[in-house]
Amino acid sequence: MVTNRVDPENPLPLYYQVYRSLIERIEAGEFSDGTPLPPERQLAEDYSVSRITITKALAELKREGRLKGQVGRGTFVTQPSIQSTKSGIKRTLNVVSFICRLISHPYMGMIMSGIAHIAEQHTYYLQVISSYENQGQYPELQDLATAVGSSARGAIIYLGGGDAYRMLCASLQEQGIPIVLVERHHPSIIADRVIFNDEEAAYTLTKNLIEQGHTRIAVAVPQFDITNSTIRERLIGYRHALKEFDLPYDEDLVWMDLDVAYYLAEDPNEIREATYRRLWKQIARDKVTAVLALNPDIANIIMQQPAPDEVSLTIATFGYVEPTPFTAYPTVVAVHPSEEIGRVSARLLFDRMSGAVTGAPVTVTVPMKILTHAIEDITA
Repeated sequence: MVTNRVDPENPLPLYYQVYRSLIERIEAGEFSDGTPLPPERQLAEDYSVSRITITKALAELKREGRLKGQVGRGTFVTQPSIQSTKSGIKRTLNVVSFICRLISHPYMGMIMSGIAHIAEQHTYYLQVISSYENQGQYPELQDLATAVGSSARGAIIYLGGGDAYRMLCASLQEQGIPIVLVERHHPSIIADRVIFNDEEAAYTLTKNLIEQGHTRIAVAVPQFDITNSTIRERLIGYRHALKEFDLPYDEDLVWMDLDVAYYLAEDPNEIREATYRRLWKQIARDKVTAVLALNPDIANIIMQQPAPDEVSLTIATFGYVEPTPFTAYPTVVAVHPSEEIGRVSARLLFDRMSGAVTGAPVTVTVPMKILTHAIEDITA
């Protein structure tokens, strides 16, 4: 049974921890479909948090359609499920799948290129399944599990921000299909995985900013990615560096409400400009001198225009390509080798499929490279 507690060392807000815990308890069968949750007062006691925190967590679950309140009766679980296909399906083609969200993003394309390179070496077809649907909606997941299960001998999965992909992983594993998680993982999914050294890299970026003299460092978190393991590890690294240098961890400097999912918008430029204005408003409000952007898209939005007059700002971020040294801001970038993580993931999948790797799940870490562009470099 999932432990009903929150972790004071976890940098995510308490209501998000309760929200995630309740999802896992529902999926573990502790609260089945159609059954009521304990009253808010009981949940507050169980998690040792305020009722306001519980109310906020339940509101998120209701918004996603996982819970439904009934006047006078309580709050009931309405958790959907995926029915997996039966095992034993004959697979006649040598096919592996890459399942991700938003393949049109350059980062996804780079990972796919690395996977394709190794698939070609093994004379396998590469099936690419991409969807922007990653926010906890489930309608097509049963069909997707059936399609992949009937054709692919293995799958590499880039987890989306919701829970649909985790349910997909469970369905594929029930069918005996080996999977490798690339870049992101979740503790409830017991599978091979290939990750970046996110915590170490975020620690190094933050330490670099502190050594430059910055003490007001905001961390910008993409709203749609807030719960994934990559973001959590990067937040831990940020927090670790602050603690090492005796700087306070200020939740007001953890900006978690930035919606940078503009890729499918009718007017992406309008959203970028609105986010840019909002970012600079927060920078001025909180009097920060440096921003650690946990997603390169956030950094790109900041850097798309020069800073307002008489404002000095240093940006630390993560990137899937090496940045140009000619920018309007001093920057520190942790560059993750995107094609390489795709190649490593594919090698691990083929080793698992061939029996070269057996036993417990394997974790492989691909290191990032830290690049610094000081003011002298930019203005030269």
